[in-house]
Amino acid sequence: MFRKIFSLFVSLFMTIAIGSTPMPEVTGTAVPYDGSFKPVIRFVVSSDSHVNEFADKGCVRIMKMLETGYNAAQSDPEYGKLDAAVLVGDITDSGKPTAFASIKACVDNTLRDGTDFMCVVAKSHDSYKGRISRSYASQISGDSADFHKIINGYHFIGISASPTSLKHYTKKQLKWLDAELAKAVADKPEQPVFVFQHENITNTVYGSYTEDGWGVEFFTEILSKYPQAVDFSGHSHYPANDPRSIWQGAFTAINDGGLNYYEFTIDGQNVQHPESSSNMAHMLLVEVDAANRVRVRVCDLNAEAVMTEYMIDNITEPVKTKYAHDTRHANATAPVLTSAPEVSVNGSDAAITVKPATAGKDDVVFIYRVNVTNSKGEVVSSQKSLGDYYKNPIPQDIRFTVGSLNAGNYTVSVVAESAWGPQSQPVTTSFTVK
Repeated sequence: MFRKIFSLFVSLFMTIAIGSTPMPEVTGTAVPYDGSFKPVIRFVVSSDSHVNEFADKGCVRIMKMLETGYNAAQSDPEYGKLDAAVLVGDITDSGKPTAFASIKACVDNTLRDGTDFMCVVAKSHDSYKGRISRSYASQISGDSADFHKIINGYHFIGISASPTSLKHYTKKQLKWLDAELAKAVADKPEQPVFVFQHENITNTVYGSYTEDGWGVEFFTEILSKYPQAVDFSGHSHYPANDPRSIWQGAFTAINDGGLNYYEFTIDGQNVQHPESSSNMAHMLLVEVDAANRVRVRVCDLNAEAVMTEYMIDNITEPVKTKYAHDTRHANATAPVLTSAPEVSVNGSDAAITVKPATAGKDDVVFIYRVNVTNSKGEVVSSQKSLGDYYKNPIPQDIRFTVGSLNAGNYTVSVVAESAWGPQSQPVTTSFTVK
């Protein structure tokens, strides 16, 4: 009965909404063809679209995610398919039926034959008056809110938050997940099994660390039994091109970045939002080849650019070290700053400009730290700025402003710090305020 009512509502909504608001035209990211990697399956993943109404920013970005997948397929002369697309929770901002209907309208308008669309819903933004809109999500995808599908021979397992459990997921759901993973691995033990839930798994990817505050522990014990598991999550809004956004241990975990605003933890303080945070729009383009290597490309939908790439080629190893955080931290090298800061003095204010540092292999410059000291060696200003690695293109200059300086001689010192912690040698410049 509910399905019929909601279907009628969606039909009426789409007629009214599309009639009053034109369907937006979007283009996706141009994804370069690489003939050295030959996919046998291709899908796209993101989360946190936070749709409120028809044709809003979240809707447009869902459509851009799909178009990016189709662009990748069309650029590949050997495998020209987009097999699936997955939205991993907080797909709406309020959980209202109109928000779900808006998503359905945009998905139906963009989705092409041969592409499976799947989604899971979350306890937070997908809630409406205390209930989880699992049925609404099912109307968008045509699947159960908890699903296990086989696409091109590969297993896809998604789990949505429970409408009743205070802890997001019931014991019954967790037993179901364990059983479905066991079936998938028994069927194809050499293949990756793709798992989707909204929240990061605690102390895996950036955004899930204890100080970040966005992780959950429900799935750790289960997934640790299956090295083939590749787990996708969102929720934190931490950028997907941060090298800490992929993690390996007993299984593989990947943060998808999300389609709506940036967030960071800086010096142990979470919920840090840079000025440009509303421009957040990351998605993952995932491909697997016949050798069961998994290639994950992080795409910036606003810049229409591929930001970085991960290659998972150790899928069946019981303990994986390639993307293990402790291994990468131990092997990280410091960024290199080659130019001294430039200082322009205007009255009692000093404008400081720094040329970007060069990060080590598979790393980023996470943050710049600047200290200004007076002639007595006293620190009169201490500032920090994100390295803008999450932007495309990365700005050519890092800028700081120090105001209300007394007359005298000063030294500015700048250090660049990588995502894994190593710091560059400082670069310094002296200047005078008259």
